[in-house]
Amino acid sequence: MNNTEFHHPQPVQQERPINDWNRVLKKLPLLVGALSIVTAGLVLVGWAFDITLFKTIMPDGVSIKANTALAFILAGIPLLVSTRPHSTQSLRLSSICALLCALIGLLTMGEYLFAWNPGFDQWLFSEPGHPFGFSHPGRMTPDTAVCFVLLALGLAFACSQRKTTMKFWATTIITSLTMAIALTTILSYCTETIGTFGFWSPMLMSLPVATLFIFMGTAIILVAWPEGISFWSLTGRSVMGFALWSIMISVSLAWGLHQQGHHILNSATVSARASINKDIAFRKWATSHGGVYVPPTPHTPPNPYLNVPHRDVVTSTGILLTLMNPAYILRELQHDFGEDYGFRSCMTSLMPLNPANKPDTWQIKALSSFARGNNELLEMQYVNGRPYLRLMLPLTVESGCLKCHGHQGYKLGDILGGIDSSIPLPPFLERARTNNTAMVLSHGAIWLLGILGLLLFFRREHYLDAENQRAATALRESEERFRIAAEMANDLVYEWDLEEVIHWSGRIDEMLGYDSSEFPRTLKGWTESLHPQDRDRVLAAMQTHLDGQAPFAVEYRIRGKDDTYHWWTARGTAIRTAEGTPCRWIGTVTDITEHKKAEKEKVKLESQLRQSHKMEAIGTLAGGIAHDFNNILSIIFGYNELAMVEKDPVTRHRHLEELQKGAQRAKELVAQILAFSRKAEQQKQPMQVSLIIKEALKMLRATLPTTITIKQNITSDGKVLVDATQIHQVIMNLCTNAYHTMRETGGTLTVSLKEVAIEAEDYASANLSPGNYLKLEVSDTGCGMDPKMQEKIFEPYFTTKKPGEGTGLGLAMVHGIIKSHHGHITVSSEPGKGTTFVVYLPLTELEAGALPEKVEPHKLLGKGERILLVDDEEQLRGIFSTILTKNGYQVITCADGAQAWEEFQRNPGQFDLVITDMTMPSMTGAELGKKILSLNPQIPVILCTGQSEHINREKALTMGMRDYLIKPVPTEVLLETISKALDLGSSSVDQKQGT
Repeated sequence: MNNTEFHHPQPVQQERPINDWNRVLKKLPLLVGALSIVTAGLVLVGWAFDITLFKTIMPDGVSIKANTALAFILAGIPLLVSTRPHSTQSLRLSSICALLCALIGLLTMGEYLFAWNPGFDQWLFSEPGHPFGFSHPGRMTPDTAVCFVLLALGLAFACSQRKTTMKFWATTIITSLTMAIALTTILSYCTETIGTFGFWSPMLMSLPVATLFIFMGTAIILVAWPEGISFWSLTGRSVMGFALWSIMISVSLAWGLHQQGHHILNSATVSARASINKDIAFRKWATSHGGVYVPPTPHTPPNPYLNVPHRDVVTSTGILLTLMNPAYILRELQHDFGEDYGFRSCMTSLMPLNPANKPDTWQIKALSSFARGNNELLEMQYVNGRPYLRLMLPLTVESGCLKCHGHQGYKLGDILGGIDSSIPLPPFLERARTNNTAMVLSHGAIWLLGILGLLLFFRREHYLDAENQRAATALRESEERFRIAAEMANDLVYEWDLEEVIHWSGRIDEMLGYDSSEFPRTLKGWTESLHPQDRDRVLAAMQTHLDGQAPFAVEYRIRGKDDTYHWWTARGTAIRTAEGTPCRWIGTVTDITEHKKAEKEKVKLESQLRQSHKMEAIGTLAGGIAHDFNNILSIIFGYNELAMVEKDPVTRHRHLEELQKGAQRAKELVAQILAFSRKAEQQKQPMQVSLIIKEALKMLRATLPTTITIKQNITSDGKVLVDATQIHQVIMNLCTNAYHTMRETGGTLTVSLKEVAIEAEDYASANLSPGNYLKLEVSDTGCGMDPKMQEKIFEPYFTTKKPGEGTGLGLAMVHGIIKSHHGHITVSSEPGKGTTFVVYLPLTELEAGALPEKVEPHKLLGKGERILLVDDEEQLRGIFSTILTKNGYQVITCADGAQAWEEFQRNPGQFDLVITDMTMPSMTGAELGKKILSLNPQIPVILCTGQSEHINREKALTMGMRDYLIKPVPTEVLLETISKALDLGSSSVDQKQGT
């Protein structure tokens, strides 16, 4: 993460309460600085005029040292000037004040660390020695000095002109440590731990000083707070993290010190109780014996305050003895041997017999509390400058006590006095010092480790947040550019939250007729608007993209306001998180309705152009076709004339056979022309391409001049799944194109066909799958082409022919036909060396449909069935009538459809079958067939046609016709078709009768 300066946008206008709260926070450093200076000023006034309340700020508090007050004034000045615009003078003043504050703290720390006492603690105001024996009056406590050094360092960072992320975090961490030390002191005051560890611990700052440190630490953080950063931002959360961690450590340390203080108190209390119990036990022993007689000495003279008989006695041996009552014995024991055990104890009473046993102030307080019903009094006090734990327990009057104290009015059970035991605390504190030091150091180390961990965590989070902000900014800019570009392109922009809501932006009204508020903005509404046939496909594409498997680009139809469907092309991408999980979706939509209409119109026009090109090609070949047809007619007429004059039956029959061959050639030629010019697309079937090539070359041979030689090299009979008409057209186009290049000079046209195997690496750019292919080559020796011409050769309307010789659609159509057959076509040529086209077509193992079974000749004869024959050509009626009559059928002929319909209506049951031509005056064969079938649905109707653009086999069968024949019809085919129709009709009748 770069240690860059804060550059935040201006905060947006917020609500008034938030603005008021922000103004209060901005004024807080000024208020805290003023409070610090005013408080420190009061302290200095208190020192100057010896006003205790001003020096302590709070009643019964510890006095705040003069150097502490001076340091607070120096720390408060930078806070006062921080609210003003930063100038060179204000920054310089803040730096000087922070430096002086740190200097005071460092000098004080040096005094403690190096046992140095230069005496500057008394420079401002001299302070007499502490009544408890403190060696350096006027010196601030060590923890106060540490806090001032930290506070000055935080001020230096916070008031610097160039603010960075690391400086702000450093300020926060330093001030958090300052506040943690102060908070520990405050918690110790709250838990009364200060009464125990305050006797020796370095954390001796007063409660007002600790409170000021808390306020100033908070104010310094606010001064360093970057502009435009909210409390709940990453920066705000980091400050909260540092503060919470410091508070946790402070609470833990304060609790640990509290527990240690209680441990010290409990240990001293146990010692005090043991001492008192020992004294009570000794007193009871002495009381039980009525006292002890001892020889009087200067140290133990007779007790003048003991008024009892036999106080002094002389033994039989003449030794003088004096009586020591229990109180006298215990007082002497406590006085002579108490110091040897490290503690002090004494017995006293509010009405002592011996004035030397008069109680002190604390003892009077304890004895008075016993009179009020208390059982003991335990307190810590300074005695002669040393800390002690003082415990007093009451003494009650027993029967042995009345001997000495009965005259004072005591009764059994009364409170006679108390035994006071004072335990010196320094030995206990010294034993706990190591534990407390380890506790402070361990908490400090844990705090530091936690701060480092938080710092690393928030630094990483800051880096990620900065990256996310940069990415978000870049994304917003990209989206804005994307939206502007989409609007300029009349596109629609959408955004989906991957749940239910979809936001649309763009010209919905122009696309679908909706207002912006009417168009569905939910996933469910949008899905329901999709065309039912597209819905599953679109949703599947969306899921595939969300799974990361493919980009999303799909075309679909969507319903407009007027319930018409519009074509849309949609593109989109899922925005993903750093982990790769989709979080939202954004994309564009383009209305391609007009484009779809144009495509449909284009297909229609291409079909019309293709048909036009076919007719153009036929026009080009018309001369050759006429030449071939005239040759055929010459053969027919010639052999017909020979047959008419020939008298020999055998020779006549031979002439008629040749005539039949000529007629068959004429039929084949017509069939080729019709197939080439047919508009309807045929279904692809497995066919031998070699047969189509040979048929096309047979037609070409009749049309091409003798100056062009045709060579064939066909070595394969492999089958390809093809549309025979389209493949025929490919060959005719390629060969016709070759003819045009050699028309003036002549040459050789070479057509070859063979099988080849293509591997995966062969023609990879052509998207050919590995496998076996037929390779068709069409070569010429014409003028050739240069590379630029080869690049454009398959483009529509590109041609090198003269006007009127071609449209330039031929090779473009060839390219499209080959691609539709999953093949590939290439061209290679050099100027002056000819051109070679190579076509690859995939071989297939499929077989063509089975041929119909051939009917045996004797089954083709009729059995007298009546046939209605309808044709407007008289000669055809005569030929068909003669053929059918000779083969056992009864025939009634009609010249047109209207006449046939009248004949059929007179007696519908008299006919077994109807044969009708398609194209006739007054009524077509299709219309006649429909009327006949409406009157008698069981009668077979066979439709014949020479050629019609309005009817084909499929349409005829759909209308109910039994069969469909194309003229000329061979006799055998005619008889076979009639036989099958009659057999099928009779079986249908039988089935109906059976039911």
